[in-house]
Amino acid sequence: MLLQLFRNGRGFSHCVLASSANAIKPRIKRTSLPHKLALSIYPRPYSTNRDKSSIDYFPRSTHAYLRLIRFDKPIGTYLLLLPCSWGVALAAQSGCLPDCKMMSVMIVGAFVTRGAGCIINDFWDQDFDRQVERTKQRPIASGEVNNFQALSYFALNGSIALLLLTQLNMYSTLLALSSVGLIVTYPLFKRITHWPQVVLGFTFSWGLLVGYSSVVGHCDWTILLPLCLTQCQVCKDGQPSKRTL
Repeated sequence: MLLQLFRNGRGFSHCVLASSANAIKPRIKRTSLPHKLALSIYPRPYSTNRDKSSIDYFPRSTHAYLRLIRFDKPIGTYLLLLPCSWGVALAAQSGCLPDCKMMSVMIVGAFVTRGAGCIINDFWDQDFDRQVERTKQRPIASGEVNNFQALSYFALNGSIALLLLTQLNMYSTLLALSSVGLIVTYPLFKRITHWPQVVLGFTFSWGLLVGYSSVVGHCDWTILLPLCLTQCQVCKDGQPSKRTL
C-alpha cells in the first residue's frame, strides 16, 4: 500500500498516517475517538448510512399511510397554504398583523386537505400508477393500502377539515365546501384533457378566497379574481403535461 501511495504522488507523512489508521482499526473500538480520527485521516470508500426520511421517525405501521398523504414531500402543503395565508394577510387591517386564529386554521386545513387530495388522486389513478415506474410503489398501487383503508383515511382527513370549517363564518364555509368538487374530480380530468393542471391551479387558488372571506365575511372579486387567475399557470414552456401525474 505504501508503494501505491508513493506512485500516486502522496507524501511520506500521508503514507505513515494511512498505515497507522489501518493498523489501529482492528485493535480499537469502532465508537472510540482514535477510531474516528483514523477514519477522518483515511476514510472508508463509502458510507452505508442512508439519509433518514421524516417518515422513519414514526412507527413502521404508519409508514404506508404517511406516504399516502405525501408526508415526506410537504411541497404540496406549502403550495396550498400559500394562497390561504395570503388571503388572511390581505384581509388584515392596515398596520396590523394577520389574524393568528385564522392563520392556524389555514395551516391545519392545508395539511389535511392536501392529504385528502393525495388519497383520492391515488385512488382514481391506481390502475395507471401500476404501469408507471415513478408511481408503481405508491401505497394503493402496490397493495400496501387497500381501497377500503384508503377511503376510510380519506374520510378521516375530510372529517378534520369539516371540523375546522366550524371556526369560519357561513360565507367562507360555503365557499370552502364548493371546492370539494374540484378536489375529488381533479384526477378524472387527466382522462379527458392534457391540461389537468388548470383544474389543479383553480383548486390551489381557491384557498385565497377562503382565507380572505374568513376574516372579512365576503370576497372582493376585483382584487381576488385576478390573483387567482395568475396562480393557474399550466407550464412555463407552453407544452402540454402528461396525464399520469
